[in-house]
Amino acid sequence: YEITSRQSVQGRLLVSRDSFHYADPAEIRRIDTDYDSAYAWLSHQAFVSPHLYLHTTASSAFLEQARSGFESDELREFDVDDNRRVGILGLAHSGAFQAGARNFLTFGVEYQIFDARYDYSSSREIFGGLAEPSERTFVLDDRFDTENTTLYLSDRIRASDALTLELGLRYDAQTSRDGSFLSPRLSAAWAASRSDVFRVAWGKYSQSHRPYELMVED
Repeated sequence: YEITSRQSVQGRLLVSRDSFHYADPAEIRRIDTDYDSAYAWLSHQAFVSPHLYLHTTASSAFLEQARSGFESDELREFDVDDNRRVGILGLAHSGAFQAGARNFLTFGVEYQIFDARYDYSSSREIFGGLAEPSERTFVLDDRFDTENTTLYLSDRIRASDALTLELGLRYDAQTSRDGSFLSPRLSAAWAASRSDVFRVAWGKYSQSHRPYELMVED
């Protein structure tokens, strides 16, 4: 929806489902998986001036995963049920500023809240062969909450007609393990001619472990 010639709002909705079921009665084997997800975004774009652009987005997401399986033969028996759900709320604000004929800035801040819930159980029995006789049952019913904060800034500098530099810095912090990361970026492009451009880039990238991707089986 266009509010004015310089402002607009946009809404998006994405819903998906993926289901897989497999059974082999001869080998007493069964696998069932179901994945459901729903995403919603509401964003606002504004050209504040010919040199400044701002973009704000509020988002919500829901993911649900259900996996179950059973396998049995003369050597082993295995049974697992893995159910996990996560809700995500996010707010992001970014912008671009033309500081001059040779200077272009981009910046942003993002805040996310994760609420992940696990309902997991597994059991196994191993007898005969090379393995020692064993039996194990593992159950987990828990939830994990995390808040993520991100800040970033980059500056593209036209050092000369042939050389362009871009410097960037990103900061990420999460509350689940009280961890934070600084990620610097550097890139350069040199135009030797109209058809030949040489590029070089270096960066350090870090990503926290998402609360809904924990390997609870281990």
